[in-house]
Order: sequence, then structure tokens, then C-alpha cells
Amino acid sequence: MHTELTRYLDTHNLMLELFRQDTMGSLEEPEAREALFEQLASDLSPENLHCDGECTRAQVAQRLAYYNACWSQLEELHGRKVSVDEVWTWDR
Repeated sequence: MHTELTRYLDTHNLMLELFRQDTMGSLEEPEAREALFEQLASDLSPENLHCDGECTRAQVAQRLAYYNACWSQLEELHGRKVSVDEVWTWDR
């Protein structure tokens, strides 16, 4: 159902576990969804999306499509549309 988003969360949780940090939690938890929105917003920044200019156009297009799919699936779970600007103004 939310295959891209699940893969995204699993990958981030694996990296957090590797560095012995707390994981993001479950997609059912509002706090976890907010943390995922924040991480996705960061991943969608031009510097990260283009890997500081190291990615080809095809790689950037592929990464953008993946992150946008994750964002859409996360919005669906969250129950409403969320903008990147809104994410950066959340109090956490």
C-alpha cells in the first residue's frame, strides 16, 4: 500500500539503529509522521536532492520521484496535504 514510504522509513530506522540512536517509530504514530515529513523536507532540499551537484539529471529525477511518492503517501496517512514550508514552522 505505502511501499515507497515503508521502504523510506525502514531505511532511516536501519541507519538510526546502526548509529545506536532512537528510531523514528511507526507510521501510525503522529510524532513519527512529523519526523518523516521533516526528514523528507530535508531530502528534498536542492543540495541533498542533487548530492551537492554530483548526481546526473536522471538520478535527480529518480530521487525526486521517489521522495514525492513518499511525501504523497505520508500525506495520505496524515489525513491532509502538508507543504514543505509548513513543516519548517512546526514546533518540536
